[in-house]
Order: sequence, then structure tokens, then C-alpha cells
Amino acid sequence: MHPHLVVDFAHIAPSAPIEEAVRAGAARLNSSCPDLIGCQATISGPCDGHHLAEPVHIHLCVTLPGTQFDIEHPLVGREDMGSAVEEAFDAAQRRLEGWMQARHKPGAPRLN
Repeated sequence: MHPHLVVDFAHIAPSAPIEEAVRAGAARLNSSCPDLIGCQATISGPCDGHHLAEPVHIHLCVTLPGTQFDIEHPLVGREDMGSAVEEAFDAAQRRLEGWMQARHKPGAPRLN
């Protein structure tokens, strides 16, 4: 199954390399969990009127059968945007692995 993928840029110029990094991260998630329904990635910069030193945030919303989860990852320090996207997807992968393990345990609590 090919999950539905949405990549949005808010208050920041769109970037083809960052979009490609998001697509690669989503493909990794899908390869480890074919049940993945969708993934929405929003890369957001500082809002109008805010100081430019505010961090860029990466927000992932991953949709699975019966649940979804959110990952927030701020761009910090000297970290580059590609690394931040990769770290956000690493966190999503860990959550996804937890969901898959819990799914196979009877009476396990839901992820969200």
C-alpha cells in the first residue's frame, strides 16, 4: 500500500531537497509498516511578527488503522534542516515500532 503523503511548508519557503527528505522518511516508515495509511509533514518557520531566532518546527502526523500520532521536532542550534527531518522520522519510527508491538499484545493500550 502506498500511504497518502502531504508535505506542507508554513511561513518558510518550500524546498525540494527537504521535500525529498520527507518523502524518503515516509518511504522508510511504509517499508517497516505496510499498514501505514498516511503521513502529513508540516515544516513551519517563525510566524509573521515573531523574532527570526524562533526555531523551525517539523510536525509529523502519522495515520494508522484505528489511530494516529503526532511528532513535533524543533530545529535547534546548528542542526541543519535535513538532519532535523531525519530525526523527526526516527522518532516516528520508534513510535511506529511501539504501536506494532502493542498491537500484537492482547489488552494492550492504544497508542494515542
